[in-house]
Amino acid sequence: MLKDMTVKTELIIAIGLLSVILIGIGMLGLNGIKQSNEELRTVYQDRTVTAVDQATINDIWEAVRKNVTIAASTKSTEFAKEKSEETAKTIKRAEEIWARFMVTELTTVEEQLAQEKLRLHAAYVAAVNKIFAMTIAGDFDGASKNLKDEAEPLFYRLHDTIYSMITLQGKVAAEKYESAVSDYSSIFMIMIVTISSSVLLACILGYILLRGIVKPLNEAITIANAVAAGDLSTRIEPRSTVNGYLAA
Repeated sequence: MLKDMTVKTELIIAIGLLSVILIGIGMLGLNGIKQSNEELRTVYQDRTVTAVDQATINDIWEAVRKNVTIAASTKSTEFAKEKSEETAKTIKRAEEIWARFMVTELTTVEEQLAQEKLRLHAAYVAAVNKIFAMTIAGDFDGASKNLKDEAEPLFYRLHDTIYSMITLQGKVAAEKYESAVSDYSSIFMIMIVTISSSVLLACILGYILLRGIVKPLNEAITIANAVAAGDLSTRIEPRSTVNGYLAA
C-alpha cells in the first residue's frame, strides 16, 4: 500500500506529520510561558504585595499603640476622645488591608498564623477600646494599669505574629521561584528532545521520499536504455508512482 503511494501523497503525509509536531511544540512552549507567568504573578501579588501590606499593618498597630499610650498619659478627656476617633479610623484602615490579604492564595502555615492574628487583633482592639473608654471617663490610673497589664502584652504578640507572616512571605516566594525554575527546566528538556526527534524524523522522511523518487527514476532510466539498445523484452508495469508516470 505504502509502496504504491504517489509522491504527492507522501509529501502531504510528511508535511502533515511535521506540522502536527510543530504545533505540539508551539503549544508546549505557550503552556510553559503561561505557567511561568502564573508563578511570577503569584510571587508578586500573593507574596511581594502581601509582605508590603503586612508591614504597613504592623506600622498601623504601632500608631495605635502610640495613640493609646499618649491618651493614657496626657490625662485629658478631650484629647483622649480625639485620639479615640483617630484610632478607630486607623484600625479600620488596617482591617481593609487585611481583607485584601485574606483573598490571596494562603499556605497551611499562613492560614494558621492568620487565625492567630485575627484572635489577637480582636483582643487588642477590645483592650484599646477599653483604655479609651477609661480615659474619656477620667479614669487615667485604671487606663495606665490596663495598658501595662493587658494591652502591651497583646500588642507584642500581635506584632510578632504579623512579623512571622512577613518573614514567611520570603520563604514561600523562594519555594515558588524554585518551582518555576524546575518547571522551566522540565519544559526546556521536553522541547529539546521533541525538537531533536522532529529533526531526526524529518531527515528520515526526507530520505524515504528522496529514495521513493530516485529509485523509480533509476528504474525508468534503466528501462529506457534497454529499449534504446533494442531490448524490447522488458516489461513495464504502469503504477501511480514516478515510475508509472514516466512509463505512461
